[in-house]
Amino acid sequence: MEAHALPVLSVEEYLELERASDQKYEFHAGYLVAMAGGTINHGRLCTRISAMLDRALAGSNCEVLNSEVKVHVASAQRFFYPDATVVCGPLETSPFTDHAITNPKLV
Repeated sequence: MEAHALPVLSVEEYLELERASDQKYEFHAGYLVAMAGGTINHGRLCTRISAMLDRALAGSNCEVLNSEVKVHVASAQRFFYPDATVVCGPLETSPFTDHAITNPKLV
């Protein structure tokens, strides 16, 4: 069996591939990672954590976002989907896409 090198993608290629697909992918410095479906227990845990964070942040200028919101960390060349993200103040979006935030306070 022969090993084949995975192609290294640009940010633009990654975003176009994801736009054209029903699948969500994380982007790690040129490489894709397909997001697998979660388990029931994982879903329960994510919901509980988000609810706890939401209650703790009540009355502040912070909000909790779920795993449907993509986070872009430009300095690490990464786009990923955290289970929960906290953002305080206005959302700031990626220069590559307005479907990814760049200013999480907690992931």
